[in-house]
Amino acid sequence: MLIKHRTSIIALAAVLAACSANPGPAPVEQAKPSKAVATTKTETPDEPPRLSVGIDPIYAGLNPHLLADDSEFVRTLAQLVLPSTFVDGQMNKDLLESAKPVTPADDVALTIRYDIDPEAQWSDGTPITVSDFEYLRNGIANTPGTLDAVRYRAISDIRSANGGRTVFVDFSQPIANWQTMFLALLPSHVLKDEAGFDKALREDIPASGWRFSLHSVDRSRGVITLHRNDRFWGAKPAQVETLQFVEVRSLPQAAEMLRSGQLSFVDMTPTEVASETLELIPETQVRTTVLDRRLQVTATTKLDTAQRASLASMIDPATLARLATGRSAALEVEQALEPKEPQPEALQALGRPLVIGVDPSDPTALAATRALVDVLRNADIPANIETSDATDLFENALPNGELDALITWTPAKNRDQYHCDGEVVAANLSTMCVPEVEAMIERMIQGNATAEELAAAVAELEATQHLNTVIVRDVRLQALGRGIVGPNPSLERWPAGLTSLAEWTINKGQ
Repeated sequence: MLIKHRTSIIALAAVLAACSANPGPAPVEQAKPSKAVATTKTETPDEPPRLSVGIDPIYAGLNPHLLADDSEFVRTLAQLVLPSTFVDGQMNKDLLESAKPVTPADDVALTIRYDIDPEAQWSDGTPITVSDFEYLRNGIANTPGTLDAVRYRAISDIRSANGGRTVFVDFSQPIANWQTMFLALLPSHVLKDEAGFDKALREDIPASGWRFSLHSVDRSRGVITLHRNDRFWGAKPAQVETLQFVEVRSLPQAAEMLRSGQLSFVDMTPTEVASETLELIPETQVRTTVLDRRLQVTATTKLDTAQRASLASMIDPATLARLATGRSAALEVEQALEPKEPQPEALQALGRPLVIGVDPSDPTALAATRALVDVLRNADIPANIETSDATDLFENALPNGELDALITWTPAKNRDQYHCDGEVVAANLSTMCVPEVEAMIERMIQGNATAEELAAAVAELEATQHLNTVIVRDVRLQALGRGIVGPNPSLERWPAGLTSLAEWTINKGQ
């Protein structure tokens, strides 16, 4: 019995020894290396760095073709994410194989043929085709509050061949600078089912066709994140893996983030002491630029000529500019050749309150409107503010004759601001149609008149009709901190705006 028991013990020991020599999988032990690897990954210095740019808060959508959405940031985002037929006046050889006029049909004034590169695609793999040209044309031509509608309305037809990769655009009249059309194409395959062109890109850009793709828009944190577009087929992909735009809501925040290196670049609206503050930060360069975008008061045709002249006489651009922006420094205000003498009589005799429209989401425009209403009321002119989002103002309040005037930012060129829009108001917010000016616009579009000639005709019109009064132009303060390698060591020699951003690289030594 004892021998048998000892034998069992020896056999058991042998089994245990064998198990120790060839241990099986140990789930608990495998979990430890997994945790260690994860920790190492988050701390590794080899993780791709990101480039961070400080910007103004975003109050509207991201559609670069809408008057309501236009801003320096939206323009920059479009240049980074959306494909254009021409870039800086040169054909985009990544998007197109060719773009040229061809012999038009008898009833067509001009036909442009675009041959799209076979590899051109959106970030979800969908090819860029004629559908994207059609979507952009129809949206701009038929939507209130769009930019460049006058030329897109001259398109009579868009045809295609080669499975949509060859596009023929027919025009009902000659177009001199057709190379500046079809910029920032939109992904029609994901936007065509939206409620409307004015709703497109309200919150994000769902597909990219250029060097970066929009990864996320965090409105609550004020952070917009772009990633390098892995499906970009061109010769020069983005130079950085991740690009972040961070809203800076105050000068102290911008200055501290530059000092700490959390931001490498800032593009913001200046404040009273912003330039001086940022220039004091070591290794920081500062410059100021002025854009074609401007805040202006537009009087509509609901007022007659005398009433519009009365309103214009009550506007002191320098005063409104200071009150609207909250600063007296870095203001770009157009000075009148002769000071205007206030002439309130025509508006005092209006017999009802003057109604001025404004989008309340824009604090500068809203402040200007409130200041102007105070000026009018102090002159015994009753005035009310109609607040609504810009889209509603352009689509409903303006064409329905509910507004006497409105205050908004606009980058619109003279050809758009004075073009006879008809039932769909694009950028002519006054809604006035003057046949002589319209004829000049048509001649300029065709290449038979210059922009200077049109500007002279517009100045003459404004002198008698008092439609648009510019309050202030959009001034940008840009600060270059540490960590960026740009087009030139001197910020002053960089291209205007943020047009070169796709070519910036990160200075790993900083």
